[in-house]
Amino acid sequence: MKASGRNVALFAGFRLNLDLGHLVPEELPADLRVVAEKSSGKPWDGVRLESVGKARMFLVTRPLPGKPKAAPAKAEPFVMGDKFEAKYVTGTYRLRDDGRRSGKLVLKVDERGEVTGALYSDKDGARYELRGRVAGGTHLVEFTVQFPRSEQVYRGYLFTGDGKALAGTSRFGERETGFYAERLAE
Repeated sequence: MKASGRNVALFAGFRLNLDLGHLVPEELPADLRVVAEKSSGKPWDGVRLESVGKARMFLVTRPLPGKPKAAPAKAEPFVMGDKFEAKYVTGTYRLRDDGRRSGKLVLKVDERGEVTGALYSDKDGARYELRGRVAGGTHLVEFTVQFPRSEQVYRGYLFTGDGKALAGTSRFGERETGFYAERLAE
């Protein structure tokens, strides 16, 4: 997603740039504008939304042509077995790191115990790649999140009772802190 916007209130004379997701002044490019003409007194009578410049609006009255996309397959609910397996680490978690960093943590573990995935930051919505491993036969998982100019190393343990959380430490430069990641329902 390049831009997003919600709950935008538009009034007569306002202009909206959809690339930015913001209202813009007259001197900046816009895609839509609100026009209000004198009316008979009814609240919305004479008010319309117009496209500006090369922008176009279309009224969709039926499904677009082409094959409809199939609904994504639902993931099976997570169930922890009696004996620990590296695949139990696979999942989506809500990460909280020392009260400084939070986000959605997506971990995927292959048959060799290699971890791949991403951290989606709550702060800026950015996606940061990660790589790591699950220590053979244990519930220890280690992974490194790659930021543009640095990296953060996580070392944690999956709860063995129900597998619903990871907890451990992270190292960012010389600073070591604690983290907690709770499994989200899938």
